[in-house]
Parts: sequence; structure tokens; C-alpha cells
Amino acid sequence: MDNSDDHKLTAKELLQAFNEIQSRGKQEADTYTLGQLTGVVSHDGYTVTIKDEMVDATVGFHNTVNVNTNSKQALNQFIEKITSLNAAAS
Repeated sequence: MDNSDDHKLTAKELLQAFNEIQSRGKQEADTYTLGQLTGVVSHDGYTVTIKDEMVDATVGFHNTVNVNTNSKQALNQFIEKITSLNAAAS
């Protein structure tokens, strides 16, 4: 499912959230966990992924964003988690 129907997550929002997960979360190799969100950075550093149990959002080369989920409700909840994390960081 694509996220184009509702609020579209931007690369900036996802990268800001990843930065928070990375700096405040628990690290295991290239994976960071903060609450219900997990952030993963690729070995080359060009790709970061943030995911929860139902949604997986990836920021790739040239700030391309790809969001995968099977549920609009799960996507909305994921967006709320990202938005809340970024608001707390400001």
C-alpha cells in the first residue's frame, strides 16, 4: 500500500526521526530501537529504514521515500509515531 492518500512522509521527517532513534535508542549492530520504532542504516550509509510491527519506511539515495504496509490504519499510526518523536525532539 502506498502512502499517497493521506499525509505523505517526507525524507526530512523520516531522517529526523531516524536521528532521534539513533541517538536515544538502544543499538545492536546497525539497528537502533526506541520504543516501538526500529531504525536500520545500510552498510554504505545511503539507506535508512524505520519500521514498526506493521509499516516499513525507507529513505534511499537522493532522498527517495518508499513506505510499505497493508493497512491504512497502521500507516496512520506509524505517521503519528514519527510525528510525535519529531515533536519531542524539537
